[in-house]
Amino acid sequence: MSFGFDNAPHRYLESVDELMLFTFYSSVGPRGGGTLLLSGSPRLVARYITASAAAGTPDGLVQWHPWLAELMGRAPLTATLMESAGNVHGVPVRIVELTGEPGDAVLCHPVMLHAVSANCSSLPRIMRRTNFRRKW
Repeated sequence: MSFGFDNAPHRYLESVDELMLFTFYSSVGPRGGGTLLLSGSPRLVARYITASAAAGTPDGLVQWHPWLAELMGRAPLTATLMESAGNVHGVPVRIVELTGEPGDAVLCHPVMLHAVSANCSSLPRIMRRTNFRRKW
């Protein structure tokens, strides 16, 4: 599993003109392989960019804190990490599994760290991620 983001984080330090939308086309239950999100990650990435004057790459985040190294696959992933909240440089973080029914949708910040999960059920799991940008 590899957490990452799809958008350039430095674009969203001042304002956000875009949202990421996850739409469910089939039922996705707990532990069913829904997309994993890292709550708090937009604040965390912004703090990292400010602290390091970096472009905010996932590789740089890995080296910034042991919790992130474990999360992003550079250290062994533990059940504790999946089931408990953490605190990374003053930002509360938690892994959240997206679950829902057909027609449900989840709106997120465009720099939400997320990871594709393996389908852990015997049923098809169909979700879609789309970005919506404000029209000026």
